[in-house]
Amino acid sequence: MVISRGQPVSRPGGFGTFEDVPDQAFVRNRLAIRTDWKPDVSLVQRYAVPTHGDPIRIQESIIGPQDDPVLGHLPGGATQLEIMNFADRARLIPIGDPVEIS
Repeated sequence: MVISRGQPVSRPGGFGTFEDVPDQAFVRNRLAIRTDWKPDVSLVQRYAVPTHGDPIRIQESIIGPQDDPVLGHLPGGATQLEIMNFADRARLIPIGDPVEIS
């Protein structure tokens, strides 16, 4: 999951990817994360899904294109998972520390 500086790893967003995230250009273009949604995309945090308790519902899909107000057309095309229940985000288990991407 791409996170911003200062975003607590205990408060992940609702979307992630199964892809390796090599750099911020990948985040903007293939993950199509718009600058007005998330201005800072400098960190990647891995999470595990707990295997105990109620299942966490996710939806897997391919990211569609977006039009960014600053960068223009973002093509998308990478894998995406959406955590369907807001409360389930807090159940994700951080793996290690966030990794900076250039």
